[in-house]
Amino acid sequence: MLTKKLKGGALYVALIISIVIGITLSAFILIGFYNQKQVLSQIALNQLHYNLGSAFNIAQSEFFPEYENNRWISANSETDSIRIKKLQWGAYSLISTETKNHHQYLKQCGLFGVLTPKDTAILVSDKKQQISLAGKINFNGNCYFPKAGIKPVFLEGQSFSTASEINSLLHRAPVVLPFAKNSFTLGIKNAITEFNPNTDSLISSLPELVNNSFSAKTTVFQSEIIHLFRNQLSGNIKIVGNREVIIENATVLNDILITAPKVTIKKGFQGVVQIISTDSIIIEEDCLLNYPSSLTVLNADKNDKNIKGIFVGAKSIIYGSLICIYEKGDNYKAPSHVTIKLDKDCEIYGMLYSTDYAQLQGKIYGTAFCDKLFLITQSALYENHLMNCEIDPKKYASSMVVPGIFVDKKINKCCKWL
Repeated sequence: MLTKKLKGGALYVALIISIVIGITLSAFILIGFYNQKQVLSQIALNQLHYNLGSAFNIAQSEFFPEYENNRWISANSETDSIRIKKLQWGAYSLISTETKNHHQYLKQCGLFGVLTPKDTAILVSDKKQQISLAGKINFNGNCYFPKAGIKPVFLEGQSFSTASEINSLLHRAPVVLPFAKNSFTLGIKNAITEFNPNTDSLISSLPELVNNSFSAKTTVFQSEIIHLFRNQLSGNIKIVGNREVIIENATVLNDILITAPKVTIKKGFQGVVQIISTDSIIIEEDCLLNYPSSLTVLNADKNDKNIKGIFVGAKSIIYGSLICIYEKGDNYKAPSHVTIKLDKDCEIYGMLYSTDYAQLQGKIYGTAFCDKLFLITQSALYENHLMNCEIDPKKYASSMVVPGIFVDKKINKCCKWL
């Protein structure tokens, strides 16, 4: 059999081998290039995650300068930048952080506070008066009462007979309540009065449906009297009532902020809301404020003879905080009209703080701080009386985050990522 010999065959074979080797090397180079690019991208992304953590640490510091609030600032390299927005959102601190480089962007936002005290059930300032107890009372934590102590009384047909169980929990109360720190009250005041064009965007009318991201500017709606009926509002929204805000039970609210001299929530409402008032907050019966809600009254008008404060209707449930503060000014007189009043069968999960009176009934899973106690029944008003109340600070101490209003408490716990 004859075979025809191809001229230059060895050259063709060498050429084919060279092409195959070239393609293989190019593939390896291409794979190496994209692998290196992916590694560098992942390193850059990891750095952005570190930037977010650093931004939260900066925001939680007391030395975070106001002039850098909500401004892009250079991070640890020429390509990375961070922006920190920090403001009071109800009684909680809202911290929004963003970071970016030439090709990537991350953001994170949350409401921050502190863990609820796990060993203190109730603290009442020492006014040198006994605390009278009636009905079914249970404390699962330390009780800081006046030096005069407690006494069982027979009230409204109910007696108290378990003083021996409480005696082991009794401790001497201070003469004055723990003070709310200046930064907290200043943040509340700014939330009430301040309109910041750098962080806020004013709208002329309020649509029925609004959902605004916390990384965007705050949507602000302001009017004399605001009646929320079927509105569905969620996120970075601030409702400002010059006189009053009324919230019907058909309204859907999620994380928004409401400020007004007077706020009324109608029977059967359910939602998550932050409220700041200068007069009173009225929660009617059978309402459910989910976690983390907050109700705050600051500097109610003491010249008004009407009682001011926070009033929670029967069988209502609140997951969050109730705070009443009257600041001591140059013309300070002992407060007598600012109060937190809980009607029977209420459930509070969180913290109560009142620089004046408090009526405590129902179940409180947290800590109650107040200057004085009072009790209103169908027949009379009693001072320094406690009746039918259970306070348990330990049940949710490991998970319940409350506002960091005290001087020695650093805000470092997130209660909700937004």
